[in-house]
Amino acid sequence: MGKVDVLKETTPLSSEDCFLVMQRPKSGFNFPLHVHMEFELNYLENAAGAIRIVGDSVEEIDDLDLVLIAGGTMCSPPVFRKS
Repeated sequence: MGKVDVLKETTPLSSEDCFLVMQRPKSGFNFPLHVHMEFELNYLENAAGAIRIVGDSVEEIDDLDLVLIAGGTMCSPPVFRKS
């Protein structure tokens, strides 16, 4: 198996923030496999058939998806299968 590149993401949180809310309406995802020390809570709508990668879990998700990702866990935004 080949080497997998993992981006060490720097989040926009400051030392005074306890959380950050972002809304990013998208029709697709292109962010790479990444890791950061902060917890991440993702809620997706209209995502049926997308593949979610969190740690060693690879799952197809339904139309709605909610996942809490622990800090330090490799994750990737959902990848949509080509029809």
